Amino acid sequence: VKSFLMEDKVENFYQQELETMEPFMSMASQPLCSGQEDSSCGTTSKQVHCVFKAVLGLLQEKGIIFQKLPNANKVYHVTDYEKELHKVTIDIIQADCKRQRYAEKGCHFLHILSGVRQVYSPHVSEAVMQRVLDVLERNSDIISTMEKFYVAF
Repeated sequence: VKSFLMEDKVENFYQQELETMEPFMSMASQPLCSGQEDSSCGTTSKQVHCVFKAVLGLLQEKGIIFQKLPNANKVYHVTDYEKELHKVTIDIIQADCKRQRYAEKGCHFLHILSGVRQVYSPHVSEAVMQRVLDVLERNSDIISTMEKFYVAF
């Protein structure tokens, strides 16, 4: 699922959409229990749904995907491609770096996370925030001045 989201540059999706896409439908049609021809092993839509839910939960823990509003239509956003979150993060860092307190060292990770939670969504996790900062740093939108401190110009 992660490879699919990254390679196809998916920005957001519903769980139901993924469950019905071709690469996953063929996997879902295989028995869930390997090496057993047991009637209790099989594929039901409920089992497939549970497997996808577990996979999405793991991706959320790693910060690869998130929900801006949990359970609101179950829309998932792919962290690396969520442009609004990237822009909010850069804006917070730029604004705060103009203040004398943050001008030299930059803004601390937890300060940035707090600002993003106030402006964008209170449900942004630390893992999502770290992933956003890593993407922004790779793109040279921000610079890490020391561990967990960032500046933007």
